[in-house]
Amino acid sequence: MFVSYIGAVVRQNVPITIDNWRDKALKDAKDIIWNDIQTTFVLDEERKSYVLRVAGKIHRGFRSHLSNFYLKDREGNTNAEPPKIYQHYISKDEWSAFVSKRSDPAFVNISTANRERASNPKHPYKKSRMGYARLEQKIRKDTQADQPLGRHILWKDTCRDILGKVFNVPEYSGRIQLNKPPVQPKRASKPPTLEGNRASKLQRLKGNKAAKIAARKLDRGKSFAVAHVPKIIL
Repeated sequence: MFVSYIGAVVRQNVPITIDNWRDKALKDAKDIIWNDIQTTFVLDEERKSYVLRVAGKIHRGFRSHLSNFYLKDREGNTNAEPPKIYQHYISKDEWSAFVSKRSDPAFVNISTANRERASNPKHPYKKSRMGYARLEQKIRKDTQADQPLGRHILWKDTCRDILGKVFNVPEYSGRIQLNKPPVQPKRASKPPTLEGNRASKLQRLKGNKAAKIAARKLDRGKSFAVAHVPKIIL
């Protein structure tokens, strides 16, 4: 909800033609965004830089979203009109300027180069500790296996207990082994029977009844004592 609200405020106050979020021309717009968010949410002044960073990421993502899904139609032709879903945010002149920037050959070349670099990274992202692909290569090299490994083998090796490796504790399938003695289960007490429950309930009722009778006798004794106190006439 918080991030969605920031996105709505950003789309209302920041034009899509702004390329640099650090542009000094955005100072007034950033103040409006911050004041609007402070009015809706309880935030300290220390959070201003964080909120504006999030706003910048949302603005950049929104521009990319427009380029990827609304800049051209299915036939590859450029859309002259802004998307209907965002017409209350984007004017026709603003959309025309945005399309002109995104259609510029210099921008297209930079975008294409960035897309190719992202698809073939020099240092690919590694899931978990080394990634499934490299993990499979390592296992096949260690075991000298020629066939591709099944997913269950990779999953099992990935989820193995790290503490077991650190403390050199043998691993057991189906449970986590820690570096301490296993916890012995306590002996469960015998569950009470229906007759036992009834007997204990009856005992409590008898106890309550006896306490009430004793309280009544005490009250009667006090009343009798007060009634027979001799009057002293001065």
